[in-house]
Amino acid sequence: MQPIFPYFLRGHLNAPDQSEVRLAVETAFRLHYDDVGDAIAGLLESKEAKEKQIGQLLARLEYENLTTALNLALAAQDSIENPYKALSFYLDTTQDQRRGLELGQSVLARLEDYPPDKLTGQLGFEFVGVLDDIAKRQLLYCARGKMKVFPQVQNIFGVRRNRRRFGCDIGFS
Repeated sequence: MQPIFPYFLRGHLNAPDQSEVRLAVETAFRLHYDDVGDAIAGLLESKEAKEKQIGQLLARLEYENLTTALNLALAAQDSIENPYKALSFYLDTTQDQRRGLELGQSVLARLEDYPPDKLTGQLGFEFVGVLDDIAKRQLLYCARGKMKVFPQVQNIFGVRRNRRRFGCDIGFS
């Protein structure tokens, strides 16, 4: 089965006279997937094995939609918390640290484009959460001997070489 509807929407909504409709559709999509991301993240954090399995299945099925919602939220300079958490928790369950690092790095780069006054309150908390996520994944990935330290995290945390303490090319000054 071909996904014809999304292609139709993209083609139709990219017309210049449809910009208001496109914005409304994108906003509705983003808000809907904010709720979906919150629900999936809750399932992935559950202590119940069955709920966690359902969360993994839903996250795998909705991965592209959650990514789209995340990108729309970043473009709107709005909250990214729920779609990001769902994607990040899913990548935790699959132990795909490489993809998790790529996700964190791409989100961090976009968050750095926000005006400083936007990165206060909830959005500032989300910014720090992404930094924490990147640092955690770097340590996990580094422990497996598969990574180089990303320059952005070196700058943020004052990283220097310290093999004895961490067993890899990461340390804190």
